[in-house]
Amino acid sequence: TTKVGYAGEDVPASIVDSFVGFQKIGEQTNHILPNDLPRHDDIPLKGFNHEGLVADWDVLEIIWEYSIKNNLFVDTKEHPCLLSERSFSPTAQRHKFCEIWFEKYDVPALFISKDAVLSCFAAGRTTGLVADVGAELATVTPVSDGWAEQKGIIKSLVAGNMVNKYLQHIIEKRGQKIPPQHMSSREKALATISSSSSNCDEHKMDTTELEANGDEGEEDLLTYREYRLQKVVSDIKEGMGRVSDTPVDKSDPRFANMPRLPYELPDGTQVQLGSERFEAPELLLNTAPLTEAVGAGAP
Repeated sequence: TTKVGYAGEDVPASIVDSFVGFQKIGEQTNHILPNDLPRHDDIPLKGFNHEGLVADWDVLEIIWEYSIKNNLFVDTKEHPCLLSERSFSPTAQRHKFCEIWFEKYDVPALFISKDAVLSCFAAGRTTGLVADVGAELATVTPVSDGWAEQKGIIKSLVAGNMVNKYLQHIIEKRGQKIPPQHMSSREKALATISSSSSNCDEHKMDTTELEANGDEGEEDLLTYREYRLQKVVSDIKEGMGRVSDTPVDKSDPRFANMPRLPYELPDGTQVQLGSERFEAPELLLNTAPLTEAVGAGAP
């Protein structure tokens, strides 16, 4: 997500998903942010980052432009700007930030700070160890006296999106399909038929979805349907997911006999979650279940 706001306020003025939809009408291609997208499954969406770094500057500028004009309602010529960046961002990316904000938005002043340092300052400290689990990347950054120690940064691709994919795999392995938020009545009926006639092959995990993209600087396009499906799975994770105080062991009676809690899906059906609430977040601490699911090539 991209967060924008005003200095001195406790929460951002706007939080925008970091995707842009591309809708072609005749010879013209319109750029639409997810919140304004019409409900068409085949509209492609694209994000601007790849493994924490900017991969598509055009998409990033579209999101900035939308946030400034539709959420902040400010004249950038009259306001200094603070940008946060990943602690491992290269110097070339900082130069590009400066070029855009000084030449396009004509800001009077610009300060770019490491996100880990800002997290420490927000907690009232200048020294600390900052763990940041994002969608694509999880990082641990040591901060000393307001300085992010580059050599001590640890990165992992096992992050929010990976947990979402694994949680979806666990639920669908039990024979229950997860519909996207905008599913129509006809799609609900088709999903019910598909679910009732599913077999073991349908529950096999798609390894290509969990593997990192091999082309640096590129990111696979999502469809609107896939985007809304990810939102549902993410809501299940955030609302019901828990991190266990002890390692998750399926043979442990505490997990095997755990009471199941209901979650209502967009189509009105319910999914019952027991130990699954702990199994998916456990990936952040133990990747063995992921290795079993997608093979030895898992990150």
